[in-house]
Amino acid sequence: MRIILKLELLKMRKQIEKIPQREERKAGRLKGIFRRFLGGISKRLLNIFIIVIVIFVVFILIFSFFGDKTKTEKKEISWQAVFLTNGQVYFGKISEENEKEIILRNIYYLRTTENFQQGEEPTEFSLIKLGEELHGPTDEMRINRNHVLFLESLRNDSRVVQAIRKHLSQSTE
Repeated sequence: MRIILKLELLKMRKQIEKIPQREERKAGRLKGIFRRFLGGISKRLLNIFIIVIVIFVVFILIFSFFGDKTKTEKKEISWQAVFLTNGQVYFGKISEENEKEIILRNIYYLRTTENFQQGEEPTEFSLIKLGEELHGPTDEMRINRNHVLFLESLRNDSRVVQAIRKHLSQSTE
């Protein structure tokens, strides 16, 4: 009986010793499977992340290159003088502009009086509000940028701005 018990104890001891070895093998297999799984995911995630970053950078570059050209800038600034290639000057407020055109509102322009003598330059100018002409245009002008020489911001104390303010105060009364 003792021999049987000893044999059984030896079998149990071997089985107990084999348990950690089996567990280590199982753990090793699981670690390998887990590493392959995570390794595959991390490579996939890295590839996806790189693709997303590249698409984002391309989108930003396209938007910055093409977006500014089609984007309309809205401005509400002081009175401006717009000098055109045909010699005409318009005064008003630029409400919008883009690469193709400038939209001018509250428009005034100068008219010279034709009462000068021979050889002399006209000395009198009158400020005319756009819209008071015979054909009755609206108080908005879309000016092609190709016809603009330059723009100037007018000071509040300039004679033109003072004349515009005087006209505006008279028209509201």
